[in-house]
Amino acid sequence: MENSLHFNTRCDDMSFIGSHGWAVNSHRDTVYKTTDYGETWESVGVLLGYLRSVEFLSKDIGFAGAFRNGIYRTSDGGNTWDTIPVLDTNFHGICGIHITKDSTIFAVGTYFRSALILRSIDLGLTWEVTNLNDEIEGLVDVRFYNNNEGIAVGTGFDGGVVYRTSDGGDSWNLVYNTGVSDEWGWKIDLTVDEKFTFVSVQNLTADSTSILKSSDKGLTWTEIRHPYTDIQGICFWDEMNGAIGGWRLPIYETTDGGVTWKEIPLGNANVNRFLKFDDFTLAGGVVMFKRTKNPTSVDIEDYTTNKNLDINISVDNSDVEVRINAKKPDQILYSVYDISGRVLISKKLEYLNEGNNSFNLDTQLKRGVYFLSLLNVEGIYKEKFLVE
Repeated sequence: MENSLHFNTRCDDMSFIGSHGWAVNSHRDTVYKTTDYGETWESVGVLLGYLRSVEFLSKDIGFAGAFRNGIYRTSDGGNTWDTIPVLDTNFHGICGIHITKDSTIFAVGTYFRSALILRSIDLGLTWEVTNLNDEIEGLVDVRFYNNNEGIAVGTGFDGGVVYRTSDGGDSWNLVYNTGVSDEWGWKIDLTVDEKFTFVSVQNLTADSTSILKSSDKGLTWTEIRHPYTDIQGICFWDEMNGAIGGWRLPIYETTDGGVTWKEIPLGNANVNRFLKFDDFTLAGGVVMFKRTKNPTSVDIEDYTTNKNLDINISVDNSDVEVRINAKKPDQILYSVYDISGRVLISKKLEYLNEGNNSFNLDTQLKRGVYFLSLLNVEGIYKEKFLVE
């Protein structure tokens, strides 16, 4: 795509109503708007709070989800935004938003230690909250098949999870758990005919993970194994043909339902969200990628990837200090595991200020090789260190 929009870090999410579209960038907290299916974009404002998601009901009414400021609402196509208060002490922001056919709005979040499902039946002016914090640790994405049946994905205490509702969000039940520590169900995608559902699974500590697949609207699931642990964005046009992307990864495409994958030569695309249109697909990453019917016809200009965090680990006997320089305020989850893959510290939350930060690992480590895996909205950082 010529003159593709650069996002500095990446496009976290996008939403379209016909030719009108909106995209959010967490690094700049900026909302962008297009009126020509993404060929050209303009900035329509900065919303503080680390933007993570966007969804529009019409060309005028839309919503943006953020960490610190929660939910924003616009009624003029994104030119101005209001902050919508959510009165719940467990509310820490929004990672995913979806609007059903009867205009009920669902929002979930966050991937770090907040498992709330929010529902609004008055176009986003007020919200009711379902709290799953006693059952799981966080939620990332939500999608409805119709007005009653939908799924939400995230992370439990011992694996990536899928929750399902059949009554329009009145109640939610666990229908799948990957059973692998430090995994998240990340993004949800339906095939064009909506016969199949796919969920990307991101893992913080392992060397491989899976894609989840359902053929019965999320009631039952199977796993498709693959070697890419940082997978976030996912897109399947039908059961056999699909694409995945993720933090510091290229786009991979499959023509056999995920048994094998071919790398599309775009470099580290950093895709977090795909959107399908009748005759093309957009992928939001460090730039906006466009795929036509020919998967080799993607044309993109060169770019560089910016990292928010610089990480250094120092060891004094068994005391381990992690020092992080952050270019902007951030929140991280980190895990520590040994060379055999045994998790010693799982998904511990830290908030980072801009500049230098440090914390000590709350565990006594014997002599050996260890790994620190750290997750923020950019993706996964992995560092190896030695205790002598």
